[in-house]
Amino acid sequence: MKKILTVMIAAMMLMLGGCGSEAGTEVKFDAAQDLNGNTYSSSELFGANKVTMVNVWATTCSGCVDEMPDLEELNKEMASQGVEIVGVVNDITSLDQKDLMKDAMDIVNTTGVTYKNLIHWGDSKILSSPATPITYFVGSDGKTIGDAIVGAQPKENYKAAIEKALAAVQ
Repeated sequence: MKKILTVMIAAMMLMLGGCGSEAGTEVKFDAAQDLNGNTYSSSELFGANKVTMVNVWATTCSGCVDEMPDLEELNKEMASQGVEIVGVVNDITSLDQKDLMKDAMDIVNTTGVTYKNLIHWGDSKILSSPATPITYFVGSDGKTIGDAIVGAQPKENYKAAIEKALAAVQ
């Protein structure tokens, strides 16, 4: 049984390795809505920051929810360096999904998150991964920087990845 589980995990990791976006992939959209109904274009979302950390999460993902307070702390700590964290709730595709919207708002409120949380904005290469959480780093030009991070991480790992992304855009 352990051997089968190990093989399945290894196969999944190989599949995930090809699911993310490559560095330099453009992240472009005309309109993405946050949980409050505010609309952002990709240039508005990314243009004001040196680096935007995009954390894709799901309402059913306990690892996603568990890391949110750390992401809130990082968002506050890194703001002065031109970094913003943005969440994307990958299992919501429309504000009309009232039950999922309520779940997402409850999670955001319970975890104390104040950073923007968008709903899935449609056909985007960075949102196509079957795994959550998955985190991308996007420069002010709207292009991804470095590799995506699959799975929940300790705050220190994210901070190191942000610093690496900042160094890449300087």
